[in-house]
Amino acid sequence: MTRTLRATLEEPGPVPGLLATSRLMKAIREYEFTADDGPERDSGAFDFDGHRVCFKIDYYEPTMVYGSEDPSDPSITVRVMTIMLTSDY
Repeated sequence: MTRTLRATLEEPGPVPGLLATSRLMKAIREYEFTADDGPERDSGAFDFDGHRVCFKIDYYEPTMVYGSEDPSDPSITVRVMTIMLTSDY
């Protein structure tokens, strides 16, 4: 999660920020991909608490220095999700 998004969620205070983070993670888990998200299904965007939020999943080889040769193979791939405000992108 980017610093900007974290600060936005924690604006009213740390406890409301934790609750908002929990709701955000639930919204991402329940996200339904559309054709606009592309065939990879590795990114998406939606409105959350009056903010436009997006997420992107990147695929790395186990040392996380280079991209994975085969993102579909979990034995050689580490997935990293970045969650941000669309203004961060």
